[in-house]
Amino acid sequence: MSSTVTRGNWPLLVAGGLAVVGVAAFCLFMRWDGLSLTVKLTDLTGLLAPLAFAATVIERAVEILISPWRDAGASKLENELAAIKAKLPHPPIEAEDVAELKAASDALDEYRGHTQKLAFA
Repeated sequence: MSSTVTRGNWPLLVAGGLAVVGVAAFCLFMRWDGLSLTVKLTDLTGLLAPLAFAATVIERAVEILISPWRDAGASKLENELAAIKAKLPHPPIEAEDVAELKAASDALDEYRGHTQKLAFA
């Protein structure tokens, strides 16, 4: 393992180590023997249904909150990209035209990527 990999990941390694120590300390403090994972296959769907419902509600809530906030900017960038594509010959010949098209496409991709990061957070 190289030192640059270790140096870049040390916060993650420290946090992981502290988490393991914390869980071990909690288990000792509570005198916890572990989980009982004896679940019948027929009970599995009943146990996972609330989790699936919660995930669906959260996903929809995030979409409802982010769509009005971020869709206007995405539409503006899509319109700019469409206008650039409409004025250029197909395929674009000039290097300036290719650069302009690439810049508009990259701006839209960056905007969508930022929106995804916000949604995942």
